[in-house]
Parts: sequence; structure tokens; C-alpha cells
Amino acid sequence: MITIEQVRFGYGARITLDDISFRAEPGSTVGLIGPNGSGKSTLLRLLYRALRPAGGTITIDATPVGTLRGRDLATRLAVVAQESPPDTPITVAETVLLGRAPWVGAFQGYSRADRITAAAALARVGARDLADRPFATLSGGERQRVLIARALAQQADHLLLDEPTNHLDIRYQHELLSLVRGLDKTTTIVVLHDLNLAARYCDHLVLLDNGRVAAAGRVDEVLTPETLEPVYRIPVRRTTAFGATQLLFGPSDDADQHHDAADEPPQATIPPGASPRARTSSRSTTSLSAGEARHDVGPQAGVDPSPAAPTSGDSTEATAGDTARPPAEIHPAPADHAPGGSAELTDDGPVGSSSTTDTREAATR
Repeated sequence: MITIEQVRFGYGARITLDDISFRAEPGSTVGLIGPNGSGKSTLLRLLYRALRPAGGTITIDATPVGTLRGRDLATRLAVVAQESPPDTPITVAETVLLGRAPWVGAFQGYSRADRITAAAALARVGARDLADRPFATLSGGERQRVLIARALAQQADHLLLDEPTNHLDIRYQHELLSLVRGLDKTTTIVVLHDLNLAARYCDHLVLLDNGRVAAAGRVDEVLTPETLEPVYRIPVRRTTAFGATQLLFGPSDDADQHHDAADEPPQATIPPGASPRARTSSRSTTSLSAGEARHDVGPQAGVDPSPAAPTSGDSTEATAGDTARPPAEIHPAPADHAPGGSAELTDDGPVGSSSTTDTREAATR
């Protein structure tokens, strides 16, 4: 069980987290959700002691994390952070074996059981075929799966995952989170941006907004339009698909207003006292698209705007003809500018080279 009570943290004078309190029950999966900059990753770093809180307490099974020695903390807590390890010249098998380091003595090598555990972890994330590849040559999605395998090989009973679905395609996103959800004896806290993945694979959710808890509870309690819309500032609709809550999102109100304003045709300004014909001419001009070459006849086009005076008795006919006559075609002047060491895997596990112990000791230090 992981318990967070009234935790506060800030970078300098800026408060990043304020009065954060919640609890992850044993064997449960808790999702941390919220907009960018709400404090999710910062809170996770406080949990694995990369940062120290300015106030409040964080405990693992009632033991304050600040009192645990490094090896003791590593046997209880496994972490998959956003930051990737450096491109060291070690293989995937050796990378996953590093997860066994907390369980190996300072001057001991990896046992056969350690190698079997590492191989099983790689198989669970679908990366068994990558074992002999140098870690530095992997794609982003492959690296993510290998780092999760390393956390599984660590066999800690608490797991922290910071956006583990980054770089993964849709299939592996679901496979990975299904695997995490199936760790019944492991208490997991996972940071997720995809609210639909959070709805399907988390037991409880904690919604952060501007460094504070905006909502916490069961999925159906937190993922409501009334809760999410003020935080994300977009319209939200909730439905059900494939046996789980699914959310639909629309553009923000600001985007709608901008879109409507862009679609609104320009309104012509008619000076007071203008003749009806001038008003008709103005409406005709407004209806033309910007790319058309037709323009109303006017003084600026170099055309005499004064029609010949009609003869007596033809006044009505002349007026009607003027109204029906299409505007003269005026060809605009041209524009005055132009647009601008490896480990071998066997059937029962990876067999590490002699460099594996050195690598593990270096990582432990």
C-alpha cells in the first residue's frame, strides 16, 4: 500500500503540488490523470525519492520512504520513468538483468534463477526476440517494453509507471496495461494521458489540476463530463464500448468561436442616407469570393459611375435594367509582391557474459 498525506512541493517560489492526499490499496491500479503541467510526473518522482517533499508524508506499507535505504527501497518499489537510460553498450538481456541487482550481493554474480526471471519478464512484454540486441539500437517502443520487463524482473510489490504507453502502438498499449492490471499482488500507480486507457485498466483515478487534487475515486466517479470539462476545458461526452467507459471529446468553446468567426462573411458598412442602389451594390460585392476577379463598378476602378440619364417615359425600365445588369468585369492590376557485451538467451533464461556483473555493480553504485 502507498499512502500520500498532505504532500507539498515547489520549484523555488512556485508551488507545484499542494496538499496532495490519496491512498493506493494493496494490489490495486491507480491512475494519475490531468492536463500537462498539473504535477503528475513531479508527484511520481516524489514517490520514488528522486525529489523530496516540502511537507507531508509518503509511506510504503506504513514505512516512510525517506527512512528506507536504497537497496531496501528497490526491493519494494520498481520504477519505469520517462527518462530513458543512457545508450550504454549492453544488450537487452543485460538491461533486464539489472532489475535483479537489488537481490544480488555486492560481490556476487547473477544466478541461474536470476537469468530465468529476466527471460520470463522479456517474454511477458513480447520482447523475447530482442534479448541479444544492443539496447541502444532499439526503437522508442521497443525500449519502453524492455524497461517495463526490467521492472517486472525486479519483482517488487509496488510499481510506478510514468506514461508507459508512450511510443507504443495501439496493440501494445492495451497488451501492456492489461499485463499491469493482471499483477494482482502488485500495487501500481501509473501516469496516463489517455483517459480511455485509464478508464479501462485502472481501478481508481486521481485527477490533478494546477497541483491540487480535483477529484479522486472510482473510474465512474471521476470520469464524468461535470468533472472533466472544467479541468480540460473541452466538451466531454461519456458512453460505453467493449464493456468499459469511453469518452468522446469535442473542440473547445474558444475553438468553436474562432471557427464561427472565420466562417462569418464580412459585413459591408453602408453610410447613412445611401441610395437603395448603393445598398444593392454593396450586397453584391460582399457575396463575391476573395479570389474572383469581378468587382462592383465604382470610382476606384476608373469607371464613370454616373449612368446616362434615361429619356422621358423610360424611367422605370431604365431603373430595372440597371438593377438586373451584371457588374462590369474589371481586371485587377498585378500584385506588387510574390508569395514567399551481450547476454545469450537459452530456453531457460539468458546466460550473461562476464561483463554483466560489472554492469550491475556499476548500476548499483
